[in-house]
Order: sequence, then C-alpha cells, then structure tokens
Amino acid sequence: MIDNRKFDNYPVKLYSNLMEWLLTISMRSAPAQQWIATLVSAKGLREEEIERSGLLQFLVEFDDAHKLTKEQLLDIAEEGLSACQFTLKTERSTTYRPALQSAAFSSETIPQKVLDTFSDAEIVSCHKLVSFNYKVVRLKFTGMFGCGENWVVFDEHWHRFKPYKDYINAVDAIDFLYTVAAERFSAYSSKSPHNYYERYSLLGKNSSYKEWVVCLPDWPEAFENSHFDLTNLVLHIRTSEWKDTKDQPLLLIDEIQSDWHALGRDNGYYDIGTISDEGSDAAPEAPFKKEWHELGIKLAVWIALQSGHRRVAFTTGNVHKSRYGRDLEGFHLLYDQLIPKALAKLAAKFKCSLEPGLILISKPTDTIRFKSGTGWELRKQGKDEDIQIIKNQVVAMRYLESRGQKKSEEVLVFEMSPELANLVRNKGLPLFGSW
Repeated sequence: MIDNRKFDNYPVKLYSNLMEWLLTISMRSAPAQQWIATLVSAKGLREEEIERSGLLQFLVEFDDAHKLTKEQLLDIAEEGLSACQFTLKTERSTTYRPALQSAAFSSETIPQKVLDTFSDAEIVSCHKLVSFNYKVVRLKFTGMFGCGENWVVFDEHWHRFKPYKDYINAVDAIDFLYTVAAERFSAYSSKSPHNYYERYSLLGKNSSYKEWVVCLPDWPEAFENSHFDLTNLVLHIRTSEWKDTKDQPLLLIDEIQSDWHALGRDNGYYDIGTISDEGSDAAPEAPFKKEWHELGIKLAVWIALQSGHRRVAFTTGNVHKSRYGRDLEGFHLLYDQLIPKALAKLAAKFKCSLEPGLILISKPTDTIRFKSGTGWELRKQGKDEDIQIIKNQVVAMRYLESRGQKKSEEVLVFEMSPELANLVRNKGLPLFGSW
C-alpha cells in the first residue's frame, strides 16, 4: 500500500476542450451517425481526447433511427475522461530542514580562554553556520616534522562538542555541524531527503529544487514506477529557480520524463483488462501517449506561475548526454525537437518570447552516489581510491557545487505573455491538447 501521506498535493484546475465544445455546439439532439460525423470533423480537439471520452464507442451502438441528446453525450464524456484526471504532487517538504549558510567572522571575536587553547597554532580562517552560530576555526601547526592543518568546531557558546575531535578538512567539520543541527531539531525535521535526484541536476547558484510527480489515481490498470514510491505515475518533472547571466530570474525545467511511456515505447502496451504475455515487459495502456511532453510543458507553465515566475527555461539534449555519459537519440528528440516545437507553437499563439538564454553552472569534477549505512560517497574522477564520505545530502551537494568548473550553459527560455499567464491563472490547464 502506497503511503500518500509522504506527498503534498497541488490542486490544478483542469478543463476539457471536448466538454467545452459539446457545451457550445448548437446541436441539441441528433442521430448517432450525425453526432459521429460532427465529432470527427471538429477542429481543435485531440483525437485521443475523443477516444478516451468513450463517445464513439457509445454512439456506434445506436442505429440512425435513434436520436441522442447533447446531455447524454456530456454525461458519457465526463465519465470517460474522469479516469484521465491527474494529480500533481511533491515529496512532503513542510518539515524543518536546517539551512546550510555560512559566513566568515573575525578571529578577534574569539574569547581569550578559547584562544589560549590555540597557543601552538596560527588561526587561518573562521566561519560559522549562520542559523545556529556554530563555529569552525581553521588552524595551522608548525613543528619540527613540518606543518599541518586541522579544523576545530564549537557550539554557539564556544564550547567544544563531545567527544572532542579535530577534523582534517573543512567538509568533515561542516558535515559534523550540520548533523548536530539536524539532530537538534529532529522533532521538527526529516533526515530523509524529500528530493532523490538532485545530484543529476545542473548545479550552480540555484534554489528551491523540487521533484514534481503526476499520477492517475483513477486509472483502472496499475503501473509501478521505478523512481518514486507511487502507483500510476505517468510523468515527473524536476525544477529549480535560477537567475540567468543577465541577472533575470527564471524557473528551470531540468527534466521531463515518463517512465510509463518510455517503457511502452520500448516494449509496447497491453490493453486494460488483459494480462501481458508471460515474461513480457510491456506497459499497461495509458493516456497522454503522444503528448506527455506537452502535458509536462503545460504543468511547467503552471508551476512557474505558482512560484512567481513568467520565464521558464528548458535544458537541451546535450545536458542529458553529458549527465548520463552517453548520447541517446531520445534525449535530442525530446529536448531539441519535440519540446522546442511545442513551445514555438505556444509562443506564436499567445505572442510569447522564445529564445536561447545562458545560466552559469558548476560542472562537477567529482561523482556522487548514495551508499546505505555510510552516506554520500564523493569520488574524484579517475581516482577510485580517493573517496570522501559525507553524511548529509545538503552538504554533499554544496561541496560538489563549490568544486565544479564554472561555465555558461545554454537553455531555451520561454517567457509568458500576460495573455497566457492570465488564461492559466483564471481558466487552468486543458486536460488534452492546448489552450
């Protein structure tokens, strides 16, 4: 049983282009064949929406002598499309998580009784965790066998933490202090990360990283997702907030992915109510087969507006090629063809801006992976024996970002017009197709 209490729900206002078309059409009653001809010739309706509504399957059951009302069709369509209604969630993040913000301070503020313990050492630098006033003092020792450095940590009252320990690098010292801070507020915080794949995202001066999941709670056939502990997850989106090289804010869509339809594309689909062939890896048949990337774009626009952004940026295929160390045709098809084409169509319709932009990223020189019972392993590229163990994901990601090579990364920036922004705010998102 999936524990949905781990997720926060975001209500998204949805409407159906098909239902609106039915409501506005002048026909009140007509024979089945006339309804069918009118449906298949209607402009602006997606073929899949008509199919999912069940209207055609319903209408072919009647002969021409039998007339059907618009109200009957509305009831059938509403019932048929209800299974395609989706929910938008993020991993619960309402619990407190200590902020990893540090600041330098003058060694002149160190109490004399603490300075006396440094009699044989030179103070190199002093930093503190701003939220808790925990301190880290870097010391340099010189002796007959050479020189060395260590890092000493203190609480907000300049007391050393027990058991006393000196750290051989700043990362270990900060990792320890962050662990202490997290444990101090353990009653209000969660040790488990509420985002699982941040290490695969572009690193830099970003904030508010989130993983959004789109589920079909009423879909009659279950699909288990390999990335998240949820059933019937049809799409996930990873986002973060940035400023471009012109200091203009934007919401970055780092990834749009559908494990469900990726499996269906590779291994095929089986019909609902049937059992796939023994040993088959086919996916259960599901909606948004041809337009899941467009659904991702619509939700990206909605998420951007909810977070106060009018500019939405999308990564390119080269980002994903570099991230996964291989050049898959699907990366370039999705991020360099399908998404730009859908954005261009939306931009033309609503007079939006669509042009390349630049963000300053930090390209990691280390690799990272989570090892249960140990923590986050950071391994220098090409050096399997050189491993840094960090307990906290927040500290590990900050360490990766600080050590990375700084470079400009091109993204595709879509800037919403007031017309589109107001339409999304007031009307919501179309279930199938575009506005």
